[in-house]
Amino acid sequence: MNAHDCDFCNLKGAARWLYTLADDRPLIGLGNDAGDVVLTPDDGKWHACIGCAPRIDAKDMAGLLQRVAAHLGKVMPIGDFHIALFSAQFATVMEFTADKTRV
Repeated sequence: MNAHDCDFCNLKGAARWLYTLADDRPLIGLGNDAGDVVLTPDDGKWHACIGCAPRIDAKDMAGLLQRVAAHLGKVMPIGDFHIALFSAQFATVMEFTADKTRV
């Protein structure tokens, strides 16, 4: 039984694909006007379910964000801040070389 959750829409145990990014991938962080920066954790491994993977492969950010908001929004409020953060994180998977393997 597959035990990986989707790192995009958060569906429990639903991941069927693993995207592995190169070590030279960009790091995503949050900053403020005072110059403080917090990097988001990213081990370069992103699990995706059968609903998210086609959107990732097609570089359909709008479709992926809609799916994430629909599923993740059931367990936590999703605001503009979250959408901006998700966009930046997901762009690293969409825009940089990632090896895709079946899990």
